[in-house]
Formats: sequence, structure tokens, C-alpha cells
Amino acid sequence: MRNICRRLRRKYLLIFLYLIVLYCIKEFIFPFAFNPFTGWFPNEPKREIVSQRTRLHIPQRNATERELILLQMIFRHGHRAPFNLYPNDNHPESFWKEGLGMLTQLGRLQHYVMGDHLLKRYKSFITTNPKEVEVLNADSDRCQFGAFAFIAGLYSPAEEYRFTDEIRWQPVISRHYVDKRNRYVLSRRKCSVASDDEHEMKMSREADDMREKYAPLYNFWSEHSGRNIKDWTRAADLAKTLACERDYNLTMPEWALRYWSELQRQAGLSYYWNFRTKLIHRYRIGPLLKYMLKNMEDKIRGATPEKRVYVYSTHGSHLACLLMALRQYNMKAPPHASTIVLELWKENETNYSVRWLYFNSSNPEKRIHP
Repeated sequence: MRNICRRLRRKYLLIFLYLIVLYCIKEFIFPFAFNPFTGWFPNEPKREIVSQRTRLHIPQRNATERELILLQMIFRHGHRAPFNLYPNDNHPESFWKEGLGMLTQLGRLQHYVMGDHLLKRYKSFITTNPKEVEVLNADSDRCQFGAFAFIAGLYSPAEEYRFTDEIRWQPVISRHYVDKRNRYVLSRRKCSVASDDEHEMKMSREADDMREKYAPLYNFWSEHSGRNIKDWTRAADLAKTLACERDYNLTMPEWALRYWSELQRQAGLSYYWNFRTKLIHRYRIGPLLKYMLKNMEDKIRGATPEKRVYVYSTHGSHLACLLMALRQYNMKAPPHASTIVLELWKENETNYSVRWLYFNSSNPEKRIHP
């Protein structure tokens, strides 16, 4: 009798252990596809990878409820002629038919292509009704021309907004404010606090070390260009001039190509030293972010139901400062016509979300020859 009881206990123990093993398999290896008591479920969705207990704590989002309700686009002006030529430059000022510092044909094409690309991306949101867009541009001709070219692509009119079959274009107002609102799109606006902070940073030990590191290259570029280069600011000016000429298929001097990557890196360093501190972010980019935030708040509370798109045409320094404030700066100067897009999404009746996109590859494949 004792042996029978012992065998029964061993049998029930084995059954109990077997059930434990099956339970572990169900819970940890096949939580949804397998049930040890009823068998396999071939129709169970395999995409679920969390347990029932965990799933209860994850908010389920209904994709049909999510809605894009506002776009804000900030871009750097497109390709421009150099501001000034270096003393040993072989390309005369007369070559630049638009004038020094002005938006070139290539720059206009870059803006148009970017606007057209974004129209296709947001074709289900942008109606091309000119009343739904507000455009602000910085106080320079190249920024104003850039805004016009960008809008020509972004707001190429749908049939109901066309006034001619000859061209797919419509007039859209681009505003420049000479009063305090101009600070929204001018990062280099005069500000004594920010200027003092920038000066202090440039006089720091770290800045001295950087100047010492690049001193041999500064001397090399000074000798060949004829321009006195002692820091990254002057080197960046030379780098931008040469880059403008190279983008227009002009012949580059051998000395410029010898250290080309290091020379172009100076433009990125220049932005870094100008906008690296939180104090500068506050004064240089804070007003724009505040204005953009107000636009989102107005949209959410229904104060501007007709507005869908805000466009800001500005300079590379502004984009660099914004990227630094967002901790997304990659130490490279924003390319011509590069664009940052801020999307505002309505998740449901009470929740909203934002997404930043950076379109930094803006050179169209088609090249403009003078």
C-alpha cells in the first residue's frame, strides 16, 4: 500500500511539474499563439508582442483620430552670390549678374524644388488656398526672393485658385516687419546681452585653443587668398565665398581644394561659437519659438481656424541656432534652402503632439549654368 501511495505521489508531482512547464511556455515563450489546454491558435495575430497584463497599461491610439492641423516651415535662403570677393579671386564681380549677395537662379530653383517637394508630401493637407498661409521673410532681398520662389512651389494653385492656364502660379503675400516682430526671423538682431555672451565665449581659453589648433591653416589660407584670416569667422567667410563659386561650376584654385573639407568645417565652427550657449538661444531663437508656440496655441483653441501653414524665410545662422537649441546641430552649416518643418498633430480631443523634420539635402539634380 505504501508503494502505491508513493507511486501516486510521484505521478501527481510529475503532472504538476508538467503543468508548470506548459504554463511557463504559454506566458513567456508563446504568450498569444499557444494555449496548453486548448491547443494552437493559427488565426491569432502574430504582431502582438506584449502580454495581456502589460497591454492594459499601453494607451491604444485610434489611427483614424490622429489629424495634422498645422505646419510651420523655416528655411535658409538658397544659393546666393558671394557677399564679397577675396583679393586674389580670379572671378570678377561682373560674373554675378544678380549682384553680390543676391539669390541666384540656382537658389531660386532650390526653393521652388523644396516647395514642390513639400506640397507633394502634404498634398492631403495643403489646399493651396492663399488665405490659409502666412509668410514672413527676413530683411534682405535674397530672403524675400527665396520666399517667393518657395511659395511658387508650395502653393502652386489647384484648379479652383488658378487665374490662367498658362502658368501654375498665384500671388501670395510675404511680409517683412520693420518693428519688433522682425526679431522672429532675424537671429543677428542687435542684442547687447547676447553680444556680450558671444564675445566672452570667443575670448575663452577653449576658443584660444581652437585658434591655436587651426593657426597653420589660417596662415595658409591668408597667404593664398590675400585675406587676413585669424579665426573661424574670417575663415568661414572665405569658405562660403568659395562654396558659392564651386556650386556654380566655377574653377577652384588648387590651394582651396587642398584642404577643402577643413575649410568648409570652419563655417560650421563659426555657427557653433556664435550660438553655443543657452543664453544666446534664449535671445536669438527664443522669440521665434515663442511665436511658433503661440501659433500652435491659437490653432488648438480655435482662434485661427483658417490658418494651416506658416512660412519663415531667413538665414543660415537662424537655422543653426534653432538646431543648437534643439540639440540637433551636427557641426555642419545648414545647406542652401535647407528647411525645418514643425508639425502639430491632434491625437484625440484632449491630446496633441509635435514632430520636427529637417530637410537638409536641398540641391536639385538639375544644374543652372550662367
